[in-house]
Amino acid sequence: SGLAKVVVQCSASTFVVKMATFAKPETVMGRNFHSKYEKMISNKYLILFFLFAFNTFKASSFHPTEHIFSNSFIKGDSINIKITCSEKKKKNEYGTDPILITTCILKNFKIIDIGNPDYSGRYSHEYKVYKKVNKRFIKANNSEIFNQHQEKLLSLINQKIQSDFKNYLNDPNTKDCFIGFDTIPKYEMNELGISFNGNEVWFNVEFGLSWNCMNVGGTAVTFKLSEIKKYLK
Repeated sequence: SGLAKVVVQCSASTFVVKMATFAKPETVMGRNFHSKYEKMISNKYLILFFLFAFNTFKASSFHPTEHIFSNSFIKGDSINIKITCSEKKKKNEYGTDPILITTCILKNFKIIDIGNPDYSGRYSHEYKVYKKVNKRFIKANNSEIFNQHQEKLLSLINQKIQSDFKNYLNDPNTKDCFIGFDTIPKYEMNELGISFNGNEVWFNVEFGLSWNCMNVGGTAVTFKLSEIKKYLK
């Protein structure tokens, strides 16, 4: 009798508090007593709620979230290819844009793409490869993913890189970024960054330009998974 009931609906970022008080008719003294009791109970529940809401918001802000965004399966000839990718968003101490960590599993390899944003939200990327040995992952090289025919694949990649570079070099809108930068080397497999997007594999390279030319500071050569299966171990 005379108790305040609190109904709380909440999520990580929003909440709704609904309060209803149901009291029986009492004497003046009893009504005063129950009014104070109701207030004590209400305050107790509100304090507990705000502590819960704060901790929930804090947890959602500081702990990385993860979701699977890609699960591709390519079947053909004698080779089946399955790749599963997940993305984590990690708090960035230097800005509002999160650090993006994409992890893909291809056969017994773990391929990681770490995207670090700058102050204006532009991302630079770091790539890592690991190989599963005796039930644990150890550091590996890109070349270990591919078979003895990988030189042919590498030749195709370098041809496309050179083509993109020449287009940037001759484009009136981008050529100023390449003053004194007339050639690029032939890249080795282990100098490329590997990432995945849906059923595509991307071979990424940076030219080493300044930050103000970041939009043309590199290129990515893409293949369908079905196109590179013959080069995989």
